Amino acid sequence: MGMFISVTALRETPGQTVPFSFNVDAAELDAAVSVTFVGETEVRGTLQTTGEGYRAEGTIKYSKSFTCDRCLAETTITETIPFSEKFFRRDGSRGDENIRRPAEKGETEMKGEVETDFDGDVVDLLPTVSDTLVAIQPMQNLCRTDCRGLCSKCGHDLNLGDCGCDRRVVDPRLAALADFFKD
Repeated sequence: MGMFISVTALRETPGQTVPFSFNVDAAELDAAVSVTFVGETEVRGTLQTTGEGYRAEGTIKYSKSFTCDRCLAETTITETIPFSEKFFRRDGSRGDENIRRPAEKGETEMKGEVETDFDGDVVDLLPTVSDTLVAIQPMQNLCRTDCRGLCSKCGHDLNLGDCGCDRRVVDPRLAALADFFKD
């Protein structure tokens, strides 16, 4: 399955926009990450013709389930993230792979925006959504930003309160001096 949008209605008028809205089951997202996407993923936005191609902009609302990297708690979080991608129609009239005109000197792309080519009259947003979800995932999955983790001595969840263990870390170069001042 995919998230297909026809561009035939947009081809005639630059600047024209068409809204889109998709709900896709998380199992359809081909995303190899350390989290599990759960439930339905909502994709909302607009597809606009730019004269040179098309720009899809919108939001992705998804839920993910994971084990917190600090406290090992099972966590489910729902997030909404923006996305933007340019699509260029591959010119197949001569049988070559001319995708679009090269960027002219001084031109810059929108920061963070990706460019993708497509064949025919239909744009598929499913790969864009999957790639965006993979790229947005953090290096460390936390149940909350201020997660205190587990005690390194007894394993107590420090989010539930302090356990009373002495967790001071002594610099090994000064460890001999620690015994000197115990009196």
